[in-house]
Amino acid sequence: MNNNVIIKTVEEHKEDSEDEQDLNIVNNDLKKFPDVATFTIPAKIKTLLETKVQNIKPEDWTLDTLKNSRYTLYRFLSELMTSSFTEEYLKTHKKSGKGGKTGTVKREPMDPKIIEEIVDYTTQTWKDLKGTTPQLMRQAISKYLGQFLNNMGKKLKK
Repeated sequence: MNNNVIIKTVEEHKEDSEDEQDLNIVNNDLKKFPDVATFTIPAKIKTLLETKVQNIKPEDWTLDTLKNSRYTLYRFLSELMTSSFTEEYLKTHKKSGKGGKTGTVKREPMDPKIIEEIVDYTTQTWKDLKGTTPQLMRQAISKYLGQFLNNMGKKLKK
């Protein structure tokens, strides 16, 4: 067994824990939507997330290779959403008014303007990924945002 691999894994876990602690400390200080009158992504959260992206984003990463990284687009969206919205809001809302099974708890669609702001911000933050276009980024973000909200909606059923 290679000890370097074990040490690196422990160090990566430690870095992840410190990043999550930073985000949790900031999250506890924030008023989240819908507790605030209008939706805006908090400046503190933007700074933390943008720093994370800058620290992990080598120039040769693409949308496909990013899936194998330690800090993924899905994780970025997850942190953005949990930092900007209350847990109750995330559990009771979905990306659009489409779909839904009969007999399940009905969730409200999110305001399209809010979805657009999240997609625009995320696209801008990850704009330097190699070999991707804004359209491909928007498609990936939309997919991951839908998955995230569906996962949150599952918590409502428990």
